Parts: sequence; structure tokens; C-alpha cells
Amino acid sequence: MGWTGIAGHIAVLFLYVVSGLAVPAWAVGVLLVIWAALLALAITLLRARPLWTPAVPVAAVAIWARGPLGRRCLARLDRVAPTSSGGRTRP
Repeated sequence: MGWTGIAGHIAVLFLYVVSGLAVPAWAVGVLLVIWAALLALAITLLRARPLWTPAVPVAAVAIWARGPLGRRCLARLDRVAPTSSGGRTRP
């Protein structure tokens, strides 16, 4: 179970790196520092409490998506690939 969390966290690295397409380089650097800190936490949890390790990639995605950088990336992705409704959203 613990190694699944580590693998999931490594997969989340893709989101953090691809953010460079929508945000400045310094912001990607900040994201990578956060990702590395979460990796250290995941490794610590892997040794102490392996069942908690899968929570780390969930937290990483939440930090990415709920932070201002994640919202900005998601907004740009919506502009690049609009929804099937032609970009219109429901009220």
C-alpha cells in the first residue's frame, strides 16, 4: 500500500512540471520545492505508517488544484480545450 502512494506521488510530478506552460518559471520552482517536501513526507510515512502514504499524492493534487497556480493552469487548459458545450458553462 505504501509503495502505491510513492508511485502516485511520482505521477503527480507531471502536473507540477507541466504547470510551467501556464505560470512563470519561479512559480514552477516553488511547486517543485513543495513537491520535494511532500516526497520527503511520503518517504517518512512509508517507513513509519505505510497506510498513510497514499494520502500524500491526494494532498499534492489538492495543493496544485486549489492553489492560485493550479487554478490558473486549469483556467488556461479550459481556454485551450473548451468543453463540448462550446466553452459555455452552466449557471
